[in-house]
Formats: sequence, C-alpha cells, structure tokens
Amino acid sequence: MPAQNRYKSKAAAIRKRLPSIGSLRYPEQFSEGFRIYLKDWKQEMQAARSVLNARHPLERRYGPDSPLDIQSECIMRMMKEGWSRLKQAHQAVEQARQELDELEARKILFSRKRRLSQAEEQYRQALAQLAEILRYLVQFILYHLGLSSQKPDPIQCPVPIEREVTLQDYLQERRELLQTLLDEKACRLWIKDRCREAEHKRARMIAQWHAEHVPQCEQAKQTIIRLERLHRLSWSLPVDVRMEIRDLKRQGQLQMALRKLDRFYDRGTPVSQPLVHCSDVNQRSQIIPLRKRTSPNSSLSP
Repeated sequence: MPAQNRYKSKAAAIRKRLPSIGSLRYPEQFSEGFRIYLKDWKQEMQAARSVLNARHPLERRYGPDSPLDIQSECIMRMMKEGWSRLKQAHQAVEQARQELDELEARKILFSRKRRLSQAEEQYRQALAQLAEILRYLVQFILYHLGLSSQKPDPIQCPVPIEREVTLQDYLQERRELLQTLLDEKACRLWIKDRCREAEHKRARMIAQWHAEHVPQCEQAKQTIIRLERLHRLSWSLPVDVRMEIRDLKRQGQLQMALRKLDRFYDRGTPVSQPLVHCSDVNQRSQIIPLRKRTSPNSSLSP
C-alpha cells in the first residue's frame, strides 16, 4: 500500500507540472478569457474559409455543367405545359382565320356584317393569346438558362385590349421562331443552341467574377495561415514569446496575440506557404482544410 501511495503522489506531482489540455468540444472548462479567444478565432476562421469557398450565384444555381442533351431535355420537360398551350393557341388561330375567310367569301348572308365583326374579334383575340403564350415561353427559356434576368410575367387570359397591338407586333417579329417552337424536333435543336449559348455566357461571367475576387482570396489565405499558426504555437518560438502569446489568448485578446506573433515571424520567417487556390471555373473542387506543419510536440493548450 505505501508503494501505491508513493506512485500516486508522484503521478499527481507530474500532472501538476504538465500543461493542461482541454477539449475544444467543451469550452466551458476553459477560463472566460480563453473562451472569448476561441469564439473570436472560430469566427475569423469561418469568415476566411467562406471567402475561399465563395462561388458565383450562377455556380450555386446551376452547379457543374451537364451535357447539352440533358440540359435541353430538362428545359423541354419544364416547358411541356406551355408548349402544349402554344400548340393549342396556334390551332385556335388557324380555326379563327378559317372561319373569317369563309364569312368573307359569302356574297349574300343575313346579318353578315355582325357575324364578320365577331369573327374578326375572335381572330384578333386568338392572335393576341398566341403571342402572349409565345412571349411567356421565350422569356421562360431565357430566364431559366440565365440568358435573361427578366423573370417571365404570368400569362394573361384573356389578353387586355391595350396590349393587343404590342403583342401583334411581337408575334410578327417572331414568326420564324414560332414555327420553330411548334415543331418538336426543331424546338429541341433551338433549345440546345440556347443551352450552349448560356453555358458560354456563364463561363465568361464566372471567370470574370473569380478574377476580380483573387485579392480577397489571397487575403483570406494569409488570414488562415496566421490563425492556424497562432492556434498551434510552434516549439521553435522563444519561451518569452510563447508565454506572452499564451497570456494574451487567456485574456481573450485574439488580435493582440496575432500581432505579437506576426512581429516575431516578420523578423525573418516568411509568412506564406503553399495553399489551395481560390475556386476555379473549370475545377470546382471543394476547399480542403488547411493545416500548417508543426513539430510533433506542437502545443494545443491555451
């Protein structure tokens, strides 16, 4: 028993001399100042990583480019109902035109003028409705491909009289496009061309966006280096520097601790080291966690 007591007392004495190591999962075990340091450190690290992982809104919306056939097929499915309404509206125009032609061809007919006026009105409404559906479909396709920022307005049925003239002009200018969209095979080819056009446009916009954000990414990389270096103090640091930085961390002084460490490394040790590059347009890999190499005995204690 005496031997066991001596062993326990020696073990207790050794533990007193060792630096305390706590788990970051349970920050309540640390002092209030060190908890403040941990909170600020995490916020700074998250902010820097969010800059490195930032993506253009078009990247978040569309994700990695898929084959053009898949893109065009997806658009075809999305516009299925609208395409069906376009065909029905076109048939209504053809029918109204036929009825109007038949009335105009009759020489003698009781109340011919009244019926002719009604037929003309029906024909105008059918044309306006066709133009309205065509307008919606074109805006729908361009918007969902990112070729237009204008979200399509809902289809109005019946079309207001004040919009009939504008829609007639719209339809007249897009007669060829109308015939293309009415034919399923031609429609698929047209949509595939728009998908290719949208893909090129997105690539240009995303590349320009990432080029403009290079300075912010470089600054974020340096911030991560400094934070990692501060959190895992190297044993190569002089003892007085290590102890002063530890005291600042215990006091919750993150920025002062960073500046103290920077002053030491700025005297001769380079700050930069190879890091993962900022998000690339052609390489959409996720940003991997960054770690600075330290000696096996690097300290994790506050």
